Amino acid sequence: TEPAEDKEGHVDANAAVLPTKEGFEPAVIQWLKEALNRNVFEAVLIPVETPAEDSFAYLLIKDPKFLDLASPLPPIMPVQGGKAIGRLTMRGDLNKRVAAIIRPCEDRAAIELTKLKQAHLTNLTLITLDCPGVLPLSDYLDDPAAGAARFREAVEQDNRSPMRPTCQICHRFSLAEAPATDLHIGTLGNDDGAAVIVPGSLEGERILAQMGLTEDGDESGNLPEMLERWSTRAEQLTATQTEHRSEAHAQLQEQVAGADRLLDIFGSCINCHNCQRVCPVCYCRQCYFESTALK
Repeated sequence: TEPAEDKEGHVDANAAVLPTKEGFEPAVIQWLKEALNRNVFEAVLIPVETPAEDSFAYLLIKDPKFLDLASPLPPIMPVQGGKAIGRLTMRGDLNKRVAAIIRPCEDRAAIELTKLKQAHLTNLTLITLDCPGVLPLSDYLDDPAAGAARFREAVEQDNRSPMRPTCQICHRFSLAEAPATDLHIGTLGNDDGAAVIVPGSLEGERILAQMGLTEDGDESGNLPEMLERWSTRAEQLTATQTEHRSEAHAQLQEQVAGADRLLDIFGSCINCHNCQRVCPVCYCRQCYFESTALK
């Protein structure tokens, strides 16, 4: 995860096209299979749909054929990827080369966990993707098949309105806000699921070279044009999401102003600690919520 010395220059010089004629997710899966077959990685940490077909879990996959079960961009986030990386590396540095497929927010969470010595990134290649957001869990669980279809349709239409409220105001969904990524897969601004792979580190550049990806374009245009469309759309969406974020923060400040309103917000808390379990950066040396004070 060593940063490239000149990120702007490296993007223009060393980015590549990811062929997506069969669709975005199949293209990512096929690329990961080739990486495993070429021994670029020894395993891949990636979300996989559970047997009940109503949730997703991070699995560590070594056999390329099992990647067919994986989903690089699942419609929900039942487990934060930063938390999954923390669990995988909780005992220290990995002794195998592992690629982790995560969203930019999960990349940022992994970095925060390293500061708390709750995660380790040695031998871990972080691969991020442009994130459209995820559906609210409650909406998805009502009908997972319909939820998955609704998610795919929203992604194709670049529509974030069905996503959970937090995602609708997130402005950290692309490469600029994935500080530790080695490779970033960008789809914004390009039609028909066309994608570019942009290195975020010297390790990422080495992997692109090893995989033999080129700067040649596809039916959507050549690489410079694809990069221009991608960066332009990312900037436009960042501005829109930032505006929505400011509006949401102003509403929240009004809702929690004063002790009475703050109590109204937290009055429904039942001390289930699920927020603590889900939060990827919830950490303290002596946890109040696990102490005898609440028993």
